[in-house]
Amino acid sequence: MYMKNNNNRGINKYLSSLLGQLFDLDIDIEEKITGYIENHGIKRFLKDASKIDLPNDVIDKIERLRLVLEVCDTEFDTNSDQFFNCTNIGGDFLNG
Repeated sequence: MYMKNNNNRGINKYLSSLLGQLFDLDIDIEEKITGYIENHGIKRFLKDASKIDLPNDVIDKIERLRLVLEVCDTEFDTNSDQFFNCTNIGGDFLNG
């Protein structure tokens, strides 16, 4: 159990770091995102971004990312010649 939690923390920090790089976020915002993902999971983070105390421009970027991932997930679920399945990023990415 400890290894799984420790591994999840590493994945959560990695995801937050990627978002930080992608959106050019400062460390305080990145840590806030890490905490939310650790407590609620990535799927809920993406869904509830507007409820988190983040700057409006960051919320807009997260919501756009969520939409892209949803389209990607839908597209590849319906395509039998999958090249890349977005739900498998870092484990079960959208089901986190």
